[in-house]
Amino acid sequence: MSERLNETASEPVAPADRRIAALRQAAQDKHQQAVQRAEAGIRRLIKEGEEINFRAVARAAGVSLDFLCAHTDLRKRIETLRGQQRTADRSAPQALSVDDGTVVHTLTEALRHPYRSSSS
Repeated sequence: MSERLNETASEPVAPADRRIAALRQAAQDKHQQAVQRAEAGIRRLIKEGEEINFRAVARAAGVSLDFLCAHTDLRKRIETLRGQQRTADRSAPQALSVDDGTVVHTLTEALRHPYRSSSS
């Protein structure tokens, strides 16, 4: 009859096993929170028009560079966004406007056309 009771009752869990399970759960929760902070940091940098790179995301999210590099999805996302920013920066060079009137523009024009009279 005692065998029958053991079959229906769940076996007690050792205190060490409960502690291990609690530590594992705490580590998973901490990891998930860090991922969420990193994603929020990326969104904030995008919204504010800041440069996206590993250091900026780590600073904005309060996580380490190692964490970002070790997390495959975050690493790929940061690399993609960084590449998109570089492409956008290269494709839209800022040209000086003729109506700009800045000292840089004036000097640049003077260097391009050294024999042009400034009074004309």
